[in-house]
Amino acid sequence: MGYGFIDRGEDFIGTRVQLGYVWIDKTAGYGYDGGMKRLYQIVALFGVMVLMCGCGRDEVKWENGYKLGLQAAQEKGTPAMLYFTGEGWCPQCKILDEKVLASEKFEEFMSDNKLVAVKIVCPAKLKEDAPGAKELHETLEQYGIASLPTMILVNDAGCPFVIKVGTISDPEAYLKDFREGVEKIARFEGEMTKARKQEGTERAQSLWRALQLVAPRLRPLYYSHTMEEIRRLDPEDKTGMVRTENEMKVVDQQMREIDEAIGLGMKDVPPETALPRLREETLKQLQRDDLVPVVRQTLHHLIAVTYLRENHMAEAAPYIEKAIEAAPDSPAVPELRAMLERVKTGVEKSREAETKTQEKAEQPTQPAS
Repeated sequence: MGYGFIDRGEDFIGTRVQLGYVWIDKTAGYGYDGGMKRLYQIVALFGVMVLMCGCGRDEVKWENGYKLGLQAAQEKGTPAMLYFTGEGWCPQCKILDEKVLASEKFEEFMSDNKLVAVKIVCPAKLKEDAPGAKELHETLEQYGIASLPTMILVNDAGCPFVIKVGTISDPEAYLKDFREGVEKIARFEGEMTKARKQEGTERAQSLWRALQLVAPRLRPLYYSHTMEEIRRLDPEDKTGMVRTENEMKVVDQQMREIDEAIGLGMKDVPPETALPRLREETLKQLQRDDLVPVVRQTLHHLIAVTYLRENHMAEAAPYIEKAIEAAPDSPAVPELRAMLERVKTGVEKSREAETKTQEKAEQPTQPAS
């Protein structure tokens, strides 16, 4: 079975929001480990979804292949940058290589943080009988890679902390989320180190603070043993971990139901009407009275993204506001607020341009002398 990729370009208006299971990237890309995979595929498929001034730093050296790269990160005890690239055939990968990865800022970032650079080359079509195909396919599935280029910051356990799809030409802007991710991994490791010196409830609390820095859907995949230890150390659930996990199970169930319902409603829909139909089906699901806040937030966000894919910023803004209101304490809110600010700025600039155009059109024509 072949493995196909979507190739997308730069996008000003998108955002990256992690809601437990789905990442929407600044280039309308996405990653997933369950939940509304099909909905964001629909959006994406239709275009919706270090050298220090020459002072002796070594050029970034890339490890080839996931297993060797992660092994190097584990041996050094440092995070790694996983670069999924369509080297030789992906035009956006070439832009990322030339504009960002070859820049001094990227080299400085990798060197200063002692990150292991791992390159994972993906063919345009992955054939089952190709050398290394099984390992590559498993890695792609593990990290939900559906679009190239994709860069992922992982800790030495391979757990992702930042996923970025697509490219932009500004190295500093591209690295912003990764800088924050490195800090998050440092806080994670700090709590884990603290926990090793503690016992009982105190240890459970430190472990839970560490796990809260990991995306909820990834905790059972990478830290199931840690979760079991917290349960053992904290039978009364003073940390609130069990309550949180139970809430996430409800979220997961509702998202699966919604995914199935919208998928049926989108069956055989032609491309030219896909986005309006997706909004219609999503609005139907918003009528459910039992939706938990984060699910309601996700649906409002999805509607906003479909409007942005059609360049209808004014229509998108109210749904971003509703997404924020639905779950104001969600970790996604800061990114949603930033998204709303960009959209409002875009709307204002558009209105100013329209006003200038109208004023120019209303000016009297000067008679020829």
